[in-house]
Amino acid sequence: MAKAKKTKSIFACKECGWEHPKWQGKCNGCSAWNSLVEEVEMTGKAQEANSAVISSKPSKLRKLKDIEQENVRRFPSGYGELDRVLGGGIVEGSLVLMGGEPGQGKSTLLMQASTYQAKQGKKVYYCTGEESEFQTKLRAVRLNTGDSDMHVMHTRNIEDIEHQCEKDKPDFLIVDSIQTVGDPTVASIPGSVSQIRAVTGRLMILAKEKGITTFVIGQVTKEGEVAGPRQLEHMVDTVLYLEGDDYTELKQIRVEKNRFGSEMEMGIFRMGEYGLIEVPNPSEYLLANRVKSESGSSIVSITDNRPLLVEIQCMVAPPNDKNPNPRRATEGYSRNRMSMMATVLEKRSGYPLTHNDIYVNVVGGIPIKDKQRSADLGLAVAMFSSGKDIPIDTEDTQTLFLGELGLTGEVRGVPDAERVVKEAERTGFTDCFLPKVNYNSIKGRVKTIRLHPVSTLREALQKKFPNSIK
Repeated sequence: MAKAKKTKSIFACKECGWEHPKWQGKCNGCSAWNSLVEEVEMTGKAQEANSAVISSKPSKLRKLKDIEQENVRRFPSGYGELDRVLGGGIVEGSLVLMGGEPGQGKSTLLMQASTYQAKQGKKVYYCTGEESEFQTKLRAVRLNTGDSDMHVMHTRNIEDIEHQCEKDKPDFLIVDSIQTVGDPTVASIPGSVSQIRAVTGRLMILAKEKGITTFVIGQVTKEGEVAGPRQLEHMVDTVLYLEGDDYTELKQIRVEKNRFGSEMEMGIFRMGEYGLIEVPNPSEYLLANRVKSESGSSIVSITDNRPLLVEIQCMVAPPNDKNPNPRRATEGYSRNRMSMMATVLEKRSGYPLTHNDIYVNVVGGIPIKDKQRSADLGLAVAMFSSGKDIPIDTEDTQTLFLGELGLTGEVRGVPDAERVVKEAERTGFTDCFLPKVNYNSIKGRVKTIRLHPVSTLREALQKKFPNSIK
């Protein structure tokens, strides 16, 4: 009786893909802890397929000056907000990864974009391993796109996708999702490190050598990263994340990587009856229901490149007794950053906050990330306004606060301040508190908005609340 052929296992890192002969706690490639998973080593046909991916096309050295420069060819997606984050439109022959948690609308948005491409006469292939063709049809009918001419195929085999693309080259290819498609030459289940690496490599050949514009959908882990090795993000041209709060209708697309445009853009959509709908003026949309006459409400800018104005609500409430550990709660804002701003406010303004409970909420469901420090001044002013119970604005005024706070209470300059102030002026704001270092470059470029340059937090409070602080 012939002995069964033994397979050899290796341990691959989920973060970088580095292979190890045995399990260990720390990866030798990227130094990540507890990131190794067991895989079956590639042998035979798997090695041949891997060699084909690596050496798919002969290469030769060329001088940089002899390489002809080609213009990047783009075409519209049908949605201005998606074109914005892609750098002005979809690049022909690009490989784009769209990640996000289940239910955020990744498949919905790409089906809507696919329908638009089919109406423009492009040949569209929608390959899904998560849903059957019948389920895909049901989704299309719900989105009112059931009469689309795009082609749908249910498969979990990358060779089926390659065969169809070789047989009749499409213009636009959607793979939903990368975790459900496998390479039969790789001895592991779809979604494993080896499978994702192999499948992405073969899709990259379709995009680069065949000129097929390819979008890949990727599910994310509980840490908010695309499941699989981080190599996946390095292999593609653009990485997009579709995010949103489960309790709000707004969805935002942010850019993690873009070889053909800026990485600081953000697109805003809202979920409607027939899929995702663009929000071309998100600042006006987010501020539509603001009550100006209440204390603890301020307006800040939370993005670096695209101006996006949102409301921060703050409530400072004295506890029933002298609690040595007052409650600090935030929604959409860093709790550590909020605690730091509360300490700076107490130290530099003399307003006591040590024993007070503080609650902070960013209205609209779009979070303020740690790196977006231009919201510091607005948060500190909102805390003071709530503690003193003095409204920041009246029905006739609307004020924007722009500036990063240091531990000494200084108001530091912020990038792209001019663009933010012009967005505030366009939206109808009457006043803007901003750092003095940004004031000189902006003062002659606005018409209706009043600028209030400040150097410190105390100066900003004195100008805004002249009778409440000395």
